[in-house]
Amino acid sequence: MKRQKGLTLTGLLVACVILGIVGILAIKVVPAYTEYFSIVDQFNAIADDPGMQDASRKDIEDAFSRRADAGYITAIGPGDIDINKGGGKLVLSADYTVRIPLFANISLVIDFTPSSR
Repeated sequence: MKRQKGLTLTGLLVACVILGIVGILAIKVVPAYTEYFSIVDQFNAIADDPGMQDASRKDIEDAFSRRADAGYITAIGPGDIDINKGGGKLVLSADYTVRIPLFANISLVIDFTPSSR
């Protein structure tokens, strides 16, 4: 008699549990990365704007605040932005941490440092 080949019920259950854990992690982590890339896009848009090159800190913060409201950015505020005007180019950057609760008392902590080019 030939041996049957295939996936056992136990193997199927283990695979489903692993896929479930990966899926839950993805659902919880993707929004943090989406917001990070949105912040980088806004920083680049402000830094590339010719009208912002000689703007005051308040004007740059106001521009970011308007863009953050439109882009649903909540991780950082205008006061969290580091503004450097070295080398004749405006550079915006920030440092922030996102804590994502996974289950019980276990959380995932991600440090982000978005910056304009």
